[in-house]
Amino acid sequence: MKFDKRIWGIGLGVLAMILRYILSFFPQAVETLYSRGLYKMVRVFFDSIHSVLPFSALYLLVGWLLVSLYFGFKKWRRSERTFFGKSRQALFTILSLAGWIVFLFLILWGFNYGRIPMATQLKISPKPLKLATVVNELKSRETELIKLRSNISGAVSDKSFSLAALPRDMEEHLRQGLENQLLQLGYPQTGFPTVRTGYPKGVIWGFGAIGFYNPFTGECNVDPAVHPVDRPYVLAHELAHAYGFGDEGTCNFLAYLTCKNSNHPFIRYAGVFNYWQYLYYSYRRSDRANFKEFYKTLSPGLKTDILAIEANNAAYPDFFPTSFRIATYDAYLKAQGVSDGYASYSQVVMLVYAWENR
Repeated sequence: MKFDKRIWGIGLGVLAMILRYILSFFPQAVETLYSRGLYKMVRVFFDSIHSVLPFSALYLLVGWLLVSLYFGFKKWRRSERTFFGKSRQALFTILSLAGWIVFLFLILWGFNYGRIPMATQLKISPKPLKLATVVNELKSRETELIKLRSNISGAVSDKSFSLAALPRDMEEHLRQGLENQLLQLGYPQTGFPTVRTGYPKGVIWGFGAIGFYNPFTGECNVDPAVHPVDRPYVLAHELAHAYGFGDEGTCNFLAYLTCKNSNHPFIRYAGVFNYWQYLYYSYRRSDRANFKEFYKTLSPGLKTDILAIEANNAAYPDFFPTSFRIATYDAYLKAQGVSDGYASYSQVVMLVYAWENR
């Protein structure tokens, strides 16, 4: 009997999942052997390809999938088996493909979810903030933001910022800034991840993300529709994923540190502003009555930027219902060991507060 090569995909996928489960009990092994070991080689491999590739590898990946699907469907139709036989073979092929996806995902990046939490390595204890603490933090950051905004050339209170406010070398600026932060925190900085933004506006957004790290291509992808005030923070967040961090709260924390410690006035403002937004929306959800009074006293410049971002976001609706998108991603994160799931994004507030008050 001829050996069916599709078994390789199923077998490797199952073995990878078993290994992932076992390693969940040994985060130190993941940290040492994978995140600070094998993944560094993966990073160098991808970056050497991106340094010569003039366009996003995502196009090659999608093209290959479409071509494979086309020829696979033709082969399925031409098969002389019965419909039941062809369906069984198609299911076997799908299982094999799923196995390869799981195996490659974990080997190329996914094992990073099992590394030692950053809070543990930094010896801080993030805890949920009481509402009174959130309000105090919100107001103190407002004072800081007013000052930061006044240092930006051409800033006016009744108009938000355009792309002209961004530095031309922003990607390199953020990458170098993030590497400096990682060095100070005791992490390796191997590689030079690439950020791709050359997509039609709203395409990535429509699938429920303004940016994402693609573990199969090693690239950071950011939708060009992202508002300029949000863009530096989003780019830094995706670069943090590329350097081997899976947890969303951790990547937000690294993005905050990278932007806040930048020597570029606009990037510094954008970093603190994005952190401030988490406080802002947390307060609005928790205490609407008092929030309305706070909003009346809000600095005109900050109010202008908030409204501009909300208007920009509303212009790019999701392709799928928001509840479905959040539930799906929440399930994915929890499957990777992120206990807070989708809510982990908001952990940046706890991490920043614990870090700056350590």
